[in-house]
Amino acid sequence: MYAIETSQAGGTQTAILTLTRLVQRARFEPLVALPEPGWLGGKLDESGIASVCVDNAIGARGFDWRLLRSLIGCIRTQRIDLVHSFLFTMNLYGAVAAAITRRPIIVSLRSTHYDFAKRHRIWCWRLIRRLSDAIVAVSDDAAATLSYTCGIPRSQILVIPNGVDIARFRPEPVAARPPDLPPPPLIATVGRVCEVKGQEHLIRALPAIERAVGRVSLAIFGEKTEPAFGRLQALCAGLGVSDRVHFAGLRDDIAQLLPWVDVFALPSLSEGMSNALLEAMAAGRPVVATAVGGNRELVRDGENGLLVPPADAGALAAAISHLMSDHSLCAALGAAARCTAEQRFSLQAMVRQHEQLYLRVLSRGRD
Repeated sequence: MYAIETSQAGGTQTAILTLTRLVQRARFEPLVALPEPGWLGGKLDESGIASVCVDNAIGARGFDWRLLRSLIGCIRTQRIDLVHSFLFTMNLYGAVAAAITRRPIIVSLRSTHYDFAKRHRIWCWRLIRRLSDAIVAVSDDAAATLSYTCGIPRSQILVIPNGVDIARFRPEPVAARPPDLPPPPLIATVGRVCEVKGQEHLIRALPAIERAVGRVSLAIFGEKTEPAFGRLQALCAGLGVSDRVHFAGLRDDIAQLLPWVDVFALPSLSEGMSNALLEAMAAGRPVVATAVGGNRELVRDGENGLLVPPADAGALAAAISHLMSDHSLCAALGAAARCTAEQRFSLQAMVRQHEQLYLRVLSRGRD
């Protein structure tokens, strides 16, 4: 049973969708437990993958006994052999439910900005570690942060990075330019509209970019969440760039859109390992990313992309302007980025590593 605390579109939800679609059905029968159907539930239904909504008190303060009881009931009635949980809340409740039902559990660390923001979460992670059979981190940076913050030996944390479908993300367009795509030259970023994704700094960089290279378009693909979306709209109006910044919303055709992007930017303030960045690299785009988290494991500055400090609009503007002024550099970095995705971050390798971990945990049994 894969267990996650939110069904909205995002990198972790995409990882669950990938695992449930590609895991060997001769050995594993996946079921996904989530709080409400949402985006992930719809995608699971389309793929014919079973899911169940667990009872919970969303937004309630204190310990959510309804969620714990629901998880315990689901594990027992569905005859679950192994639990794999994602994100902080479900790691905690999943670990307790698995311990009560005496089932093995694998917990996952996908990001660090939320899990360790408050002291009580660090204490909870120490409990999670004691109750779990394995811990998977999405990047070396996430593993090192967990080890340092919670006193967990680094040797007890397995790193399995994200993977990307190389065949799906191609550098060349497969169809005519979509009519709803903003005009070129086009800068794009992909990610839910929220503070941690750093879109504010990319918008603030736009006037300086236009002073250097002329008029450009900026497309922000991702779910529009409040109050961040409203603040970014006000920022665009204040900078006089509203007509060049396009909030394109959630899209399922990113693979078809990326070949039309001139520069891909990821201005995040924190990342575990960005699927959006990895997909842009697989599509052969020249990328500019902030030097945070797993971004530094994907991008080697000056070799397959450019890295800049987080929350630095000036550095973003300089790097993007540099790329948009040098087409040969764009081509070289884009080719190197795709090569990195092909050689080090295949989807099949990511799924096989998870399968091997599942078999190891199941073979050990419950301690």
